[in-house]
Amino acid sequence: MGCQEQQQQESWIHQHQSKFQSLQIHQHQSQSQWWCKNQSKWRSNVITMEQQQQESWIHQHQSQFQWWCKNQSRSMW
Repeated sequence: MGCQEQQQQESWIHQHQSKFQSLQIHQHQSQSQWWCKNQSKWRSNVITMEQQQQESWIHQHQSQFQWWCKNQSRSMW
């Protein structure tokens, strides 16, 4: 991945940081981490209306989440 592309991705994630952080599933676990661990069984869970809205948002931004998942360890935040 090119440096400029990575900077653009990081900028996007910082802009949406509150959205990422507000997607809470467990007390000490972000929605992003939950999504990373549960991609394969996403559809099999009973989903509340709120989670359906979050799911829709996540699918719209799936590439950013996947990039974020892969780069968690060196994330700036």
